[in-house]
Order: sequence, then structure tokens, then C-alpha cells
Amino acid sequence: MLIGCFLLIGMKSFRNVVAPPLVTVSDFDKNYFIIKTRFRTKAKKSWNYLADNLFSVAIPGSLVVSVWRGQWAVLDHFLAADSLTISCLISGGIGFGLTVILFFMQWPASWVSKAAERRKCNFLRLVFEDSFFYLACFAAVNIWRSIWGLCDIFILPEQPAWSNAICHLIGAFGTMILLHGNSVLVRDVQIDGELKDGRGLFFFSKSLTLFEERSGLFPSTVMSPTDMKDKLADANLSPVIIVVSSDKADSLDATSTPAQTEETQRILQHTL
Repeated sequence: MLIGCFLLIGMKSFRNVVAPPLVTVSDFDKNYFIIKTRFRTKAKKSWNYLADNLFSVAIPGSLVVSVWRGQWAVLDHFLAADSLTISCLISGGIGFGLTVILFFMQWPASWVSKAAERRKCNFLRLVFEDSFFYLACFAAVNIWRSIWGLCDIFILPEQPAWSNAICHLIGAFGTMILLHGNSVLVRDVQIDGELKDGRGLFFFSKSLTLFEERSGLFPSTVMSPTDMKDKLADANLSPVIIVVSSDKADSLDATSTPAQTEETQRILQHTL
């Protein structure tokens, strides 16, 4: 585990130890068939591209697996080794609890990374980000270990072949139904510090919101642009310029009265 950690840090590839459930990839990803290699070699450079692919799979990929295996084995040895059931339950509690904490820590961690970048403290930024990724890896491995062990204990323990087949089918079809079958793949080789402005500290994991949007099973509460325009016209509001980001919407119009602006914001909050 330690060898894997140090080598990945030396290659600036340590962030690849982060895995589901902290990172998920949807089946609607526009880059579904595009897999980034370590050195980002262009496909038209055939021999260099082949070498880059072989390196990305054989070196960073294998080191990531060694880190996972090392953490798993250490937990097997020290975490309630006398009782597999208790050990797996403790792992689950640690894993899920730490995952929740890390999800809430994304924003302050991003702010720290961005502050270090502004002050050109690149070494300290990488140390901080890699420490954050290590905690994320620890959380993921605990969750895997917990689920894996509990499945061995409670799902047909006397018939391991059937137990494994049932777990495989439930997992495969479950991720497909949730539109995240793409998450079971080990994909890109990410580079430490590649994402700027603190963006590298955010986990992309929006399984439930994606399922709600794409499944068609839930009525949409988002208005179309035409419906929004009609709604604003019915409210007797002057034209506005709407700037929409992923988590907020601001209406900007120097000619709107305070009452109009308040009504516009109320409509936007209802529609977004």
C-alpha cells in the first residue's frame, strides 16, 4: 500500500485512488468512449499512443489496485479480526460516515485548494489535495469491504457460486437501471493538480438526480423557455437577462423595480 501511494504521488496520479460511491459516471456522459491516458497522447501518433495506453494500464492502474488491496488487508488484520460480521459492520459505518463528511467538506476543501493556488503554493496544494483523496479512498474501500463481506455472510453462504452470481446480477442490473452502468469501469488516468480553481476537490456523484431527470418516471418541474417567458409576461414584468449556473439563478435588469425583481426571483426559484 505504501509503495503504491508513494509511486502514484511521484507520478502525480494519486487522485485515481478515488472510486465509487464518491465518483460515479453516468450512461449519458458525452465522453463515454473517450478514455484519457496518463500522458494525453493523441491517437494519430500510433506508437506513442499505444505505449501511453500500455503504461496507463500497467503502471498507474496496477498501483491503484495495490493501494486498495493494501488498505483492505490492513482492515482485515486490525478491525475486529475475531468477528467478520462485526468487522464488516464497522467498516460500513466508517465508510458511509466518512463519505457523508467528505461530501460536505468538498466546498471548504475547494476553497483551501483555490487559496493555495492563488498564492502559488503548488506543492502545498498537491499535498492537501492528495490527503483529501486518501480519505476518499479509505471511505470507498471500507464501503466495498463491508458490502463484500456481508454478501459472503448472508447471501447463500453455503453456495458461493450462486451467491456470487446473484450479487453480480443485482449489481449489474441495478447500476443499469439507475443509468450508471458506466460507473463499473475503471476509466481515465487523472493527473494531480490538473483541475484548477479548486474544481478537483468536487466529487461527481449525482446518481439520484440524474435518474429523476432521465428516467421519465417523475413529472418535470422545470419550465420551458417559452413557458417561462409567458409566466413573466403574465406577472407584468419587464424583460430580464437570466444568468443560470448549476446551483443558482440571478435576474439582472437595471430597469426592474424591487417588487418586479422579487417576483422574478420567486418565479425562477419555482422553475429551477
